[in-house]
Amino acid sequence: MSHSLPADAPAATAADDAGAAVDAPVVTTRLRLLYLTLPVANIALYLLWFGVGSFLLPLHVARITGTNDTAALSTASTIGAVLATVGNPVFGQLSDRTRSRLGRRAPWILLCACLGALALVAQAHAASIAMLGLSWGVVQFIMNGYQAALTATLPDRVPPAKYGTFSALVGLGIPLGTIAAALVIGGVPGAKFGLDGVIGGFGGRFAGEKGYYLIALAVVAAAVIFVLVSPDRDARALPRKPFSFRTFLANFWVSPRKHPDFGWAFLSRLGVMLGYFIVLTYNMFLLAEHIKIPPKDLLPTVGFLMIVNALC
Repeated sequence: MSHSLPADAPAATAADDAGAAVDAPVVTTRLRLLYLTLPVANIALYLLWFGVGSFLLPLHVARITGTNDTAALSTASTIGAVLATVGNPVFGQLSDRTRSRLGRRAPWILLCACLGALALVAQAHAASIAMLGLSWGVVQFIMNGYQAALTATLPDRVPPAKYGTFSALVGLGIPLGTIAAALVIGGVPGAKFGLDGVIGGFGGRFAGEKGYYLIALAVVAAAVIFVLVSPDRDARALPRKPFSFRTFLANFWVSPRKHPDFGWAFLSRLGVMLGYFIVLTYNMFLLAEHIKIPPKDLLPTVGFLMIVNALC
């Protein structure tokens, strides 16, 4: 995505778009609000990714097939991953080119949150692996629009000197979203902390349809809070660049021969993410089939391991 303005843009507009202090009191207030709203919006996003991907999806597969069918889980997960890969750059381009009173990103954050919530409700009622995979793919496609627009608010609205701080706040969405999913859907064995029963989990109340509904509500609420509490600037006066589909596709290729550092960075990140999500996606089935965790202890065990993962 391109976030910078053309060189011939008016100086005030360009500086305002980059987050510089054109109107110092307003910018300072908006920046302070982003310290709160940006992490909250990302926590809701990762509550969705990990709550569905690590809990609800494998549970749903088991309900449909009657077994811990890794092939069926792989089918459902792969469809989602493919559509997510398409969704992020497509929605990124759309939000880059949006001009509205609410700014460039807010309309897509709100729209994708609402559409994603509806898709989650539909997924809750999927009765076959094909429908489960398709609905999860639609959710990932739409919610990557939410993620693309949300991520772009950092270069849009944060001064370069604050990039490190805000990158850390965005990154907190992963462990905190993981912990939220683990506590609400899975729970944690109280014995791990010298207590009786299960901490969270709510008796498995959210380990099914109600879990989808809760996550859908959290995503919409976070989007509304983000847009209303930390509003962006009016973007209607921003200049537009002609769209070139050829240029859009060309941006997906970076020669590893000419740019070896990028190639190594890409491969290392690919390896880390591959290993990370293989474990998180199949963790429940691994524990049930190979570690032989009893069914009554399965969700709290998954929850505990995810919290350990998040803390690490």
